[in-house]
This record gives sequence, structure tokens and C-alpha cells, in this order.
Amino acid sequence: MREVSIHLGRRSYAPGDIVEGTVIVLTDEMFDCNSVNLRFLGTEKSRVVRGSGKHRRVYEEELTYFDEFLELEQESTIPEGETRYEFGIELPPDTIASYTGIHGYIKYEIEAKVEVSWALDPRVKVEVPVMVGTQFLEPMTLREKLEEDETRFLEVEVERDVVRPGESVKLEVRLTDAIDFRGLRCEILHEEKVSPKGREEEHRTGLVEWYTEEFRLPKHVPVEIEMKTGDHWPRAFQSPLITCSYILKVTLDIAWRFDKVIEIPLRYGKTGPDTDFRTTFGFEF
Repeated sequence: MREVSIHLGRRSYAPGDIVEGTVIVLTDEMFDCNSVNLRFLGTEKSRVVRGSGKHRRVYEEELTYFDEFLELEQESTIPEGETRYEFGIELPPDTIASYTGIHGYIKYEIEAKVEVSWALDPRVKVEVPVMVGTQFLEPMTLREKLEEDETRFLEVEVERDVVRPGESVKLEVRLTDAIDFRGLRCEILHEEKVSPKGREEEHRTGLVEWYTEEFRLPKHVPVEIEMKTGDHWPRAFQSPLITCSYILKVTLDIAWRFDKVIEIPLRYGKTGPDTDFRTTFGFEF
């Protein structure tokens, strides 16, 4: 029996941290090895699949942020039982946070390997989660309107354009009676965009939705809506291969797929103390 494992000192790390841990080699009898080594690899990858069957094409782009090699033991004899090797490797200060999406990822992994002649090399790989602090942003009030031929159907105002995980996104909508519709839907979407080798792809994930039928909505009167966010919503960021962002989508639900839509981009971060919701708002287009 020859087994190797990695035990990290923490569950997650920040840019500039020292990733400390222990490589443990466990064996039921001594054996000779050429080396016990460690590889720390940081990569970003985007991937798009087009077609299916014999027409299936895969387009990928990959970027290596760093590739560190550390030799823990030179040629030696590993004794019976448990042998431990301590290590510490510094994360670059500009490291981007880990991310796993539909069409891409940013990943940091440590692989430990015991190189043995004329035998299968025992090895193990673990992921190193990297987290980055949430950016502080100055919020803005955003206003959008939906109109055709100078006829206004819908007005939307967002109190703060910043998504703060665990806190509400507040908005007001004002409807007219100039159009027949079945209901009003408000959604907060997380959007992932990639373009490996020029093949653009986007994926939207609905995170929260508010819907009510037309007869429950007053006309020409502002309707206040509050949409609660999750504590662990994915972050928004832009890296060399992946862009993730937030969108508020407000839809007038109209029969026969004639929906009318307003989309408002939202930012992701922290803000200062709340201001009064009612005094902040006011439709002044």
C-alpha cells in the first residue's frame, strides 16, 4: 500500500496569502523513491460546444496564471508508516478569485506526487479555494422607461444599482393602461459570457423572481417591489476569458410571446448605510 494525501491549513485563501499544508505519504512497507514533489497550478479556462454528433465542435481557451514546482524530498527511501512533509507557497497578490461556471472556470490546484521507478507514481490533487473581498461601490439610482410611438407603457426606477448579497434590491414600477398584458415579472439574473476562439456564448441564471397578475397592479401609481438576494450569490467580475455580471429584467407578460422587456445592469459589491427608500425615489423622466 502506498498512499499520498494533502492537508491544507485553511478552508480558503486570499491573494497574497501563504498556502501552508502537509503532504502525508503512507505505506505498509519501505520503498525507494526518486522524488516527493509538489506542483501549484493556477489556470483559467473557457469552453464552448457547437453542434452535436459528428458535427460537434469544441472551442477552448486556457490561460495559466502560475505554475510553481517545489521538491519536498530528493531521491530517498520512504520508511514504513507515515511520513510528513510541510510546505508553504505564496499566492500572487493579484490572484483572481476562484470561479466555477457553465462555460468556464478559474481554478487553483496543488498536486503532490511521489515519483517511483518502474511503478505507478502515487499522487493526489486538491483544489485551493481563493476568495477576494467584495468591492466598495458608490450606489446610483437608475431609471428606465418602455415606450413606443411616444406612448409610455412602463417606468422602472432602481433605488440602488448595487447587488449586496443577503440584502434587498428595491425598485418601483409605474404602469399605464395603454397596453393589455397578463402580468408583470421582475427577475435578477446572473450572466456569464465567454468567447473562446471568437465563439461567443452567454448563459443566464435566474436567481430570484417576483411576479403578479395584471389585475393586482394599480395603474399610474408607483408600485414598490423588494427582491431579496442570497448570502452566497455568485460574484460579478471580469477576467481575461470570463465576464460575469448582474441584470435586472422587468417583463410585461403579453400573450402570444409579444413580451416587452426592460433590462437594467446591476453592479456587485458593498455600499454605505441605507437611505430612506421613499425619499430616494421619484419618477422624473
